[in-house]
Amino acid sequence: MGKIQSFRTHVVHLTSDSQPAKTEEQFLERGCGSLQQIPMKGRVFSYENSDAFSLHGGKTYNEANTFLASSAPAGLVLTFLLSGKVNVNYDGLAFDLDASEQPKCLLVNLSKTVPFYRRLQAGEESEKLNVVFLPQWVIERSRPDCMTSLFMEKHLTHALINPSQQLCDIAKDILWMREPNTFSERIFVDRLVYQLMGEVFDSLSVADFTQIESGHEYVIKSNNERLDDGLTGYIEAHLDDDLSLERLASTFHTSVSNLQRKAREQLGEPLNRYVRRRRLEIAKFRLTERLMTVSQAAYSAGYQHPSNFTNAFKREFGFSPSQLTETQLLSAKEDK
Repeated sequence: MGKIQSFRTHVVHLTSDSQPAKTEEQFLERGCGSLQQIPMKGRVFSYENSDAFSLHGGKTYNEANTFLASSAPAGLVLTFLLSGKVNVNYDGLAFDLDASEQPKCLLVNLSKTVPFYRRLQAGEESEKLNVVFLPQWVIERSRPDCMTSLFMEKHLTHALINPSQQLCDIAKDILWMREPNTFSERIFVDRLVYQLMGEVFDSLSVADFTQIESGHEYVIKSNNERLDDGLTGYIEAHLDDDLSLERLASTFHTSVSNLQRKAREQLGEPLNRYVRRRRLEIAKFRLTERLMTVSQAAYSAGYQHPSNFTNAFKREFGFSPSQLTETQLLSAKEDK
């Protein structure tokens, strides 16, 4: 068994100038740019078995409306919502989980690093557990024709489950157990997590799956391929930061020419073009959700002059930011 990092429990009281040691967004993408100031309080924790999975969870209360734009690495993501409501969006696929009447369990297969969004509503309280299994670890332990392999054949395959009382009890045991200090206690944490995932797949049938894309077959990746995945994840996690070729080449200890080659191979387009497009897509999402004004969206996308942002936005999407916001206002009036 590989190195197991220590189990950490935090009681956090987040204000506009503080942030938790471990938040959901840091767990999923190791940072969320300039939107890391999260008005939330509660009890959160994280635990990692570096060979197999990472988990985090807790009970939190949102003190203000907040939108988080982030990224999630490849993995088999298991979310247990024991109480409250949670809105998450993986690669454009949105889930509104509501455990007001009974707990919910969401299982999603991410075959690559993807954009991740979450909206926090002021006054909402939730109790949840997230576990992300490394895809290589899962595939190495699955037969070609078993339920797990079938589930992981396609990107964004997902299943929404009404968990049994047994599953809920296991999730709660993990969520609220005391800090493990000994080898046997850490093994006990691992055993509970493996049992939880095993019970989830035992309860699934193919009829429970919802598949989105054409097939994607997993392969065990080489070190170079993992480096490529790391590049994409880093870019997605730092879209609000300096992503110049020189800065990225220095970060990954490579030459600018080698960085450009690897980025084009992985992204299918020049790196600068990818960064510009992703920043504009996030700005469009924020405008669509009426989270920012055009000027605010322009600055968040890295444009000092709104006119330059408007021109780039129109070239990318075929309409201007103001046309988008006008459409949103008309739609809101019609809904009323």
